[in-house]
Amino acid sequence: MSLKVVILVALLAATVSAKPYRGYVVPLFDSRIIAGHESNPGQYPWQVSLQWGISSFDYSHFCSGAILNTQWIITAGHCVLAIPAYGDFVVKVGKHNLRTVETNAQTVRVAKSIIHEKYVGDIAPYDIALLKLATPLRLNSAVKAIDLPQSLVVKNKTVILTGWASTSKAITPVLPDRLQVAELPIVDYQTCKQSIDSLTGPSPVDSTTICTGPLTDSLSACSSDSGSPLVANATSTLPQLVGIYTWGLIPCGTVAAPSVYTNVYFFVNWINNTMATN
Repeated sequence: MSLKVVILVALLAATVSAKPYRGYVVPLFDSRIIAGHESNPGQYPWQVSLQWGISSFDYSHFCSGAILNTQWIITAGHCVLAIPAYGDFVVKVGKHNLRTVETNAQTVRVAKSIIHEKYVGDIAPYDIALLKLATPLRLNSAVKAIDLPQSLVVKNKTVILTGWASTSKAITPVLPDRLQVAELPIVDYQTCKQSIDSLTGPSPVDSTTICTGPLTDSLSACSSDSGSPLVANATSTLPQLVGIYTWGLIPCGTVAAPSVYTNVYFFVNWINNTMATN
């Protein structure tokens, strides 16, 4: 069964080339949060903006991530693969509005990028990476680490997705300056895979992924900017990172089309071992 919808991967915002995927053209940039709204400044202090540029005067946001501790950031593997061999790769934390200078913001260069050894690139499982920073972050009320999950999240549990993704359902993105947030329900693995397979044919949905809905109407996270953190218990004193956004389907808002994330729970040992040995 051939693809009925195009599967998009969100990579560098500046990238305009395309590549084939199962006979369809997959643009290398698409990012959007559908049915989201602007967050409050400082509400999600673990949020990270991954940026690239030739110099500090032209850094541009292209992916998101989350703070694990003062020296490590977690994001999607395909975000790292998209970075050119030249220029500066930095992270910005404590940000809300990407277009303004903010007193709580910090900019730190990435010293080392480590992609999961089983990730083969493009739309595939194990799409996860760690970034070691050249200098430690200064943690404060606007810059905080997030905990790794201690258990699997159950279906129908409400989680939140944050990022600076397009809010448009059209192919042409409408990129917001301010951090967006969407509240979404968890969809169980079997339902997620069956839903996507029914739309696309055999898909790369894997048992190490986690999905969000809802599947009953046109609300959708759609292709939010890659590496965006999916967080459970976000308003409690113990928020936990349960997913890293990897891919979704278009047209955005397609009924019965879940959004797909790397399930962080299955990578806790890899994360801890990687940080300890690097």
